[in-house]
Amino acid sequence: MPPIGIDLFWTSASRVVPIRNGKDCGNATGFFYVRGNRRFLVTNRHVVIDEKRNFYPDALRIRVHADSSDLRRNEDLLISLYDNAKQKLWLEHPQYGSHADIVCLSLEGILGSQHLVNLLKSDAFLPSDLVLTIGQDAVVLGFPLGFHDDVLNLPVLRSAMVSTPYPAGFRGMPFFLIDARLHEGISGSPVFTKPTSMFMGRSGSTRIFTGTPAFLIGIVSAALPPNLGDNPLGLYVVWFANLVEEIASQDTRI
Repeated sequence: MPPIGIDLFWTSASRVVPIRNGKDCGNATGFFYVRGNRRFLVTNRHVVIDEKRNFYPDALRIRVHADSSDLRRNEDLLISLYDNAKQKLWLEHPQYGSHADIVCLSLEGILGSQHLVNLLKSDAFLPSDLVLTIGQDAVVLGFPLGFHDDVLNLPVLRSAMVSTPYPAGFRGMPFFLIDARLHEGISGSPVFTKPTSMFMGRSGSTRIFTGTPAFLIGIVSAALPPNLGDNPLGLYVVWFANLVEEIASQDTRI
């Protein structure tokens, strides 16, 4: 059960710390996903490996709530990136492979029943009969520069705007762009539609929902273009959310 006064939405994401030989070597964000009975941490590929930067961590550390009645009680969990045979333990996209900056890592045997996390699943995706209007507001849940409520172990929310036609892929790739003020450490953050009860349907009619749902539309990857210098565009790559389901479906244990 969620703690009193706190929406489970806030437990959808965790700070991710890559580790190499026992030493911290960065900050990122990941979120929790479930397909069937298999649970995953979703983050960017460049968080687990980045050949261009000679970046090769061997594990990730996340911090999760250990008691639904007291958010101050938390536990660090370690996710190995390689097995004993030095084979990678993450899943990449079956078609795009390393070109899609998303990976799924199994949490089986790591995440316990006592841990309080919000497991997103495919029904959190934007329904196919809805459209995002021009200038659609979005929100990004994450840990910019590692900053967060370190007492209650909760992320922060940043505002954004969808900057390219959705669901058309930008330059033919399966991602779109958002306009936002983001920082290092936000890599792997889930992007949601801004909570509202009203959405536009493809037929032109308005659909009204109970409550104010926030649909998962993507995963933040990186600024575009890279190496922005002194005059950044403030545009960020967001991979389509449905890629997560396609990656997770490769887990043969489901």
